[in-house]
Amino acid sequence: MLKVGHILILATAYSSSALSQITQPATIADALTAVNKCGIDFDHKFGTRYWPNGVALYGAEYDTGWVGVFKDAAQTSTDEISLIRDLLVKNNIRLIVLPVPNRTSMLAPSLTGKLGIDLASINDAYKYFVNTLETKKIVTIDVLSPFLSSPNKTWAFAREAHWTEEGAEVVAKLIAKQLDTGSLDVRYEIQRETRSPTLSKFARDVFTNCNIRLPDITYNDYKFFLPSYRFYATGFSGIEDGSRVWAVGKKSALYFDSAGGKGNVKLEFSNPFDNQNININLNGKTIKSLQNIKSGDYSLDISAQFLKGANTISILPNNWNWGKTIFTKSDARELSLYFKTIKLSNPSVNLMNGLEPSISLPSESLLGDSPIKNILVGTSYSEESNGNNLKFANFIRLNSRSDVLNFSRGAGGISAAMRDFIESDQFKSNDSRSLIWEFPLNSINSDIGELKQIEAALAFKSCTKTESGSIITNSNRPFHADVPEVIRLQFADKSVNKLDIKVGSSTINLTNNDRQESKGIFYFKTLGGSSNPLQIHTESPKPAKITYCKI
Repeated sequence: MLKVGHILILATAYSSSALSQITQPATIADALTAVNKCGIDFDHKFGTRYWPNGVALYGAEYDTGWVGVFKDAAQTSTDEISLIRDLLVKNNIRLIVLPVPNRTSMLAPSLTGKLGIDLASINDAYKYFVNTLETKKIVTIDVLSPFLSSPNKTWAFAREAHWTEEGAEVVAKLIAKQLDTGSLDVRYEIQRETRSPTLSKFARDVFTNCNIRLPDITYNDYKFFLPSYRFYATGFSGIEDGSRVWAVGKKSALYFDSAGGKGNVKLEFSNPFDNQNININLNGKTIKSLQNIKSGDYSLDISAQFLKGANTISILPNNWNWGKTIFTKSDARELSLYFKTIKLSNPSVNLMNGLEPSISLPSESLLGDSPIKNILVGTSYSEESNGNNLKFANFIRLNSRSDVLNFSRGAGGISAAMRDFIESDQFKSNDSRSLIWEFPLNSINSDIGELKQIEAALAFKSCTKTESGSIITNSNRPFHADVPEVIRLQFADKSVNKLDIKVGSSTINLTNNDRQESKGIFYFKTLGGSSNPLQIHTESPKPAKITYCKI
């Protein structure tokens, strides 16, 4: 029995005979039939719907109740985005809004025609939002119109909620037209990788409790090299706290540029299988081989001779979850080795923290100290960590030949990445920059409060004079009654993510996204003209630093 991280693994809990009891239907239709026979109406129970033609949609992608109230929300959001645009201009930042269509709008008609979804209304909502933004003279990337003019294309995965390679390429080209063309030398290659479907744990349990495993999804993985980002990894999957990573399937690989010469590869990992064979190859040649090893912890420090330019390290086990053996039915991923450390020297790379590499570049980096003039604040479409194999920011780099400062946060909605950028050291600059803001269409109805916080945060950053103090929340504080002011609250306790602000009979409800890195920070504006005290409520009294300025 082997304990790996937070997961208790019985290395021989499921023998090869147990594996034969797990069926993998050839098609989604067969899988759904088998699940229904198991007594579970999966289609309607879990918020994820599978169709017999292989399409899987999530929440608002198929539940289109939001469309009916969309226009009012779109108008209100656009008014707020216009204010945000004007405040960004004061900080030498040009706003580019990228409305992300509903995924059903980017699937081929051969798929969507059988879903029974009112696509015309969904597409009309997108067009209305784009038109509303353009009426306010906000620079807007219309993704849907080019897609509708080439209806045989598929720009999004049928069972995974992100761009395909083709979709990423086309959208990045549209964005690049709005950016200054740079001179980066970007190299780009593709490989095919098959991985298990990304399902939340309860959905995995539904299928594994029925002894069914869904057919695999085939992805494209991408490796990019450019002067500021000369490293790429594939075939790894992070865990929630980012402290370790799993190697997935029969091959995991590191791609990197080196100055050439001697280097080292340091690997620390747990192997959950007995009789495991592992080959570690550098540029196609074996540099370390472990044969018939037992389950347990291993540490390797391998000396190697790197090529000048592009190098590839491949990690090749012969067993993985759902391969010859199952060690955990509750996870659909093909987990093989559980890494604590993956480090390279020449160049210096530490692949941890949720797969986001820490890279030390040589002083002769082609970029030198040149500022990065393009900023991406996005969602999981663009996040570059936690196993996201698409890395959309690299498509922007490739097509604009310029670097991108990427603040994207998966599951962060429209606000988490933007708020993190505003709080970052990179926000203040005298250089002119462009900011690309991903705006998922079906999030518009619920995000006006988040937009108002972004507006207040930008207004605060424009203040020339502020006053500070400390307060205990759930108590009154006088404020400037004669003029409006913008207020920043910062809690030492970063778990605070909800506030109620009461001024007289009015209440402002503030909520921060859980994926936001800049936790415990809130902004709001008061209107002035009132002698009522300000009262700030949290779930329990907590101290906070309060800073405010007149606007």
